[in-house]
Amino acid sequence: MVNNAMLKSSLNVRASVVHHVLTDTTVFPGKRRGVLVISVLLTPDIWSTFCATSLLGSAYKNVANLAAAEAVAFTGLIRSFLRSRLLWEKNASLVLKSQILIAFSVSSVRARMEMLSYFLLALLGSFALPIYVHAQDQTSFISLDCGLPEDSSYSEAVTGISYISDAAYVETGSSESVLSEFTSGEHKQMWTVRSFPEGDKNCYNLNLKKGDRYLISASFMYGNYDKKNEAPQFDLYLGPNFWSTVALPDASTTKFLEIIHTLQSNHLYVCLVNTGNGTPFISVLELRPLKNTTYESETGSMELFIRYDVGSTTNSFRFNKDVYDRFCYNDYQPPSLAMISAGTPADARNSLDFYLDSSDFNDKFYIYMHFAEVEELEANTSRVMSISHNGVHLYGPFTPEYLHATTVFTRTAWKGGQYALFSIYKARGSSLPPILNAFEIYKEKQFPKLQTAQRDDDAILNIKSIYGLKRNWQGDPCAPRGHLWEGLDCRQNDSYPPRIISLNLSSSGLTGEIPSCIANLTELQYLDLSNNSLAGSVPEYLSELQFLKVKFLSQLKYSLLLCKLQKFGKSKGNPNLCASTSCKKTTGKGIVVPVVVSASSLLAIIIASAIIWRLKRRKLLARKTVARETEGYRKSCLSLGPKNPRVTYSEVLKITNNFEKILGKGSFGTVFHGYFGDIQVAVKMLSPLSVQGYKEFEAEVTLLLRVHHKNLTRLIGYCYEGTYMGLIYEYMA
Repeated sequence: MVNNAMLKSSLNVRASVVHHVLTDTTVFPGKRRGVLVISVLLTPDIWSTFCATSLLGSAYKNVANLAAAEAVAFTGLIRSFLRSRLLWEKNASLVLKSQILIAFSVSSVRARMEMLSYFLLALLGSFALPIYVHAQDQTSFISLDCGLPEDSSYSEAVTGISYISDAAYVETGSSESVLSEFTSGEHKQMWTVRSFPEGDKNCYNLNLKKGDRYLISASFMYGNYDKKNEAPQFDLYLGPNFWSTVALPDASTTKFLEIIHTLQSNHLYVCLVNTGNGTPFISVLELRPLKNTTYESETGSMELFIRYDVGSTTNSFRFNKDVYDRFCYNDYQPPSLAMISAGTPADARNSLDFYLDSSDFNDKFYIYMHFAEVEELEANTSRVMSISHNGVHLYGPFTPEYLHATTVFTRTAWKGGQYALFSIYKARGSSLPPILNAFEIYKEKQFPKLQTAQRDDDAILNIKSIYGLKRNWQGDPCAPRGHLWEGLDCRQNDSYPPRIISLNLSSSGLTGEIPSCIANLTELQYLDLSNNSLAGSVPEYLSELQFLKVKFLSQLKYSLLLCKLQKFGKSKGNPNLCASTSCKKTTGKGIVVPVVVSASSLLAIIIASAIIWRLKRRKLLARKTVARETEGYRKSCLSLGPKNPRVTYSEVLKITNNFEKILGKGSFGTVFHGYFGDIQVAVKMLSPLSVQGYKEFEAEVTLLLRVHHKNLTRLIGYCYEGTYMGLIYEYMA
């Protein structure tokens, strides 16, 4: 796995200048102008930044001989700009040195104030800085301040982003506040956290649209919120797939994760998993929509590896968090703050180079280079350049547009385990050296596990909502396998989304009617609603579920009543539950009709009652016989011995691929084709409704265990699980 130490990135940049020279003479007609070059050192400390802006304002006053009020106004404008430029990470020693060239008028006070307004417009308007974008449209943004009180919201002072409480997107966890000593210099959204002391997996559920692409970012700062002074370590999952491990060395460190992801479902689950190394928590969760035509990869998911603002005079500045969400113009929408600067080589004859060296052959990287001309060129000058990869022409020649971003990217992934050198060089006919404003490197993220099928996911969430279940049902119902929802079993297949095949809601305190959304679990094979207080009729749609074999609706101490599909009858476990036909009420006007019952009619009723009683008694005796035969088989089956491996019913489903191919049917069961490892097998499943079948099944098991002959099929294994009984033979064509 590649880490920052394995990324060797070198920028051949020795001179970097930010150009903001106003050349439009119509703005200040007839005014004398000059240029002031001021270098400002920005550190991650806000107060230091404000001090720097104050000094900058004073310098401007001294040079331009401005009135005190104008100096204050100018200082305020520059302070706002520099605050917006404050993109940093507390655990990195990041320093941004920016050179600002300011055109100003030294004439009248009014003209100077007009110039200041124009300067702000040029600085923020020409480059479409996101402070205006946010003010215009945040409708598609999801910005969650985790731990913020329910129904609370605010607009962040620096970015203008509207943050809301995360309470509506998560069912568990507790709201906590970091200690005051850790709030200084942090944005407001970092002041609270949501911690998850209960449960192994706790998830956020966001209802979105399948197929859409999002930039998903998660931020973490411990801030000693629990006063234990023990920063935790835990795992972060995106749906059923591992995203990253969150490890914080101390209370003040900020961890920021960013990933581009294409949604597999209408539900996006962001889950925190307890690994036994402290209580998981989260500070901020944010989602920003992306165009589906941008940042494409083979897997649909990429995590941010590194991002550089080349215009910075240091080559180590990294935007670990773009608080302006940078998606504002051109398809790839690079950060506007990066696009107001551009790096150029000290010697115009040289190229701009950066390289990537990875030792992991499994890594795949995508490189995005952002260009914008920041200088209004004279008529007799031109900037034409090309790009090469390891000396081989990659793109160009091209000319970056003035104040408009152009993105050049690699369509296919660059594979790790090799050296990659990217060079931007001056093309033939160019009078100016090449430039580069910013570049990003994303690492392809493998998410091999599929989310539960959308139909099943929606159905089980509806069941959870209708019954108000308080179980720790979090995230994807079927995946990962180690965090399967309690009471569920799923059919897993690497090539297809998992499907729910078993639902056990026994003894769950359920009331009301059986919800119709159970019918949407079309692969359901096992349903247990026993020991509840359900009322109403057993819906007929249960008989329409083609794979549903067993339904438990009763309350028996040592066994459960097996209900046939079309004969539900009364349920002892749910005394108010009855067959759908028996619950229908007939309405109409009350009519009193005198009835004279003759002796013959009374005798006919008595005889009919006796016949019905006798038939019911015979059926009851038959059921007891089935129970005795079944119990006898169970005892004998337990002594089959280790030579014939016993398999579970779920394993039988895998062996037969969910009983896909039928080889034949008999009076006591059905034979299915399958594979037991690499061996082709025939699986004979016994019908639970045949009394004679149990005897034949037991006799066949005993015989096959004793007899071995080259002309007889070999018994490979057997299944005994509840009412499921089967034999696994070696298949003979």
